[in-house]
Formats: sequence, structure tokens, C-alpha cells
Amino acid sequence: MFGLLGLTTQNVLFPFLNTGQTDVVLKKQFDSPPGRVINTNLDYLANLYINGGVITVDLFENNAPNNVNNFVYLALNDYYDGTKFHRFFPGLLLQGGDRNTLDTDPENDGKGYPGYIIDDEINLSTLNLTDSQIKKRKSYGIDSDPTVSSVNLVKYTLAMASSTPDSNGSQFFIILADSSDSRLAEMNGKYTVIGQVIDGFATLNQLQNIQVDSTDTNIPRPVQPIVLNNVEIFTR
Repeated sequence: MFGLLGLTTQNVLFPFLNTGQTDVVLKKQFDSPPGRVINTNLDYLANLYINGGVITVDLFENNAPNNVNNFVYLALNDYYDGTKFHRFFPGLLLQGGDRNTLDTDPENDGKGYPGYIIDDEINLSTLNLTDSQIKKRKSYGIDSDPTVSSVNLVKYTLAMASSTPDSNGSQFFIILADSSDSRLAEMNGKYTVIGQVIDGFATLNQLQNIQVDSTDTNIPRPVQPIVLNNVEIFTR
């Protein structure tokens, strides 16, 4: 049985935080992180409607409850509606979730956030990492969280984008690389994984045919807009 969720009343890969936004309506800035809107006894899913197609993601509410709660909260507040995927490394990842992409200034894409940040939820000991890799993650600033069981960053996982540890906001990325790709081994354990694509692979395959303006920049942009029209949250 599936149930659609309505809005609950509430009082980057690497985004660069920008606290100087003035257009609050466009940016949808919030004063503080959301309270709890999910019930971890339920299984949450999200339909991402992209360029006329749909991708279904099984959210990991028990593996990263605070970050999934944040994603669900933003989706229920229509935060992602109409935003563009601004960063695309073909064969590696597709990144979106920034309301700055709604304006006409491409230079601020990748710098938006919802007005607050969320800490990572990463348990390094539950990932496929060597002792050396764990040491590197800790030296990078990852504070391993023993209260959660983390999921490895593999093909079709969805993770929160961040510029530094504990700086998650609204931006996220979908992994497109094969799980054996050495680049994923380097990224694994640095980003909070919040879900896995379980349907809509044809849509993802179509998106991978879109060209980017340059593969030499930090933010290769799709030459054809990839628009996240809506995110629908439901349970089963």
C-alpha cells in the first residue's frame, strides 16, 4: 500500500555556501533546520519528475534519518520544484537541488542552500573501507557516527552534496558510475547516502546522452536543461 504525504506544519558535490541571498521567496530560506516530519517505522520513497520522465528513489530513513527527514521536508515544501541539475559529470554523477538555478544568473548555481546546514550521518565502520581509508576520512574531518549504519556510495545511490564535512543543505547528487569505478572508492565515506534509485533507469539513461559545455571545469553544465519539475514523497 502506498500513501502520498502532504505538507506537515513546521515553525556540493560540493555546494559553496552563500548567506547573502535577498530574494527569500525565490530562495525559500528557512530560519532553522526542520523538526521531525518522518516516521522511521515507515518506508519512504520519492518520485523525481525530470524532463518528462520519473525516477523512483527508495529513501534510507533508518540509515540517515536526519538527512532523509531534511530531504522530505524540503520536498514537501516544494523546494525542489522547477530547479535544474546544474552539475553533470557524464558517467559519474548528476547534481541538483539548488534553487539558485531558478534565477537567470548561472554564476551562482551550486552556491544555494536552504538557510541552515545538516550534519553528516556516516558510520565509517559499516562501509567497505580499509583502515587506511578510514584514517583519511577522519583526517578530512568526518566524525564517524556509531548510531547509524551507513550505505556504500555505489551506482544509482543518492547522496547529499557538501563542500566540507557536516555542511549538507538541499543539494544532492545521483551516482551514475559503475560501482567498480575507482572514483567512487575515493568518494565513499565522505558523503551521506540517503537513498537508492529503484526505478526509472530508462530516464537516467536518456539523461546521460545530454552533452555538457565543458569537461574541464569544476561545474560542467548540461547544454540542454535537466529540470527537476517536482519531487513526490510517498510511503509503503
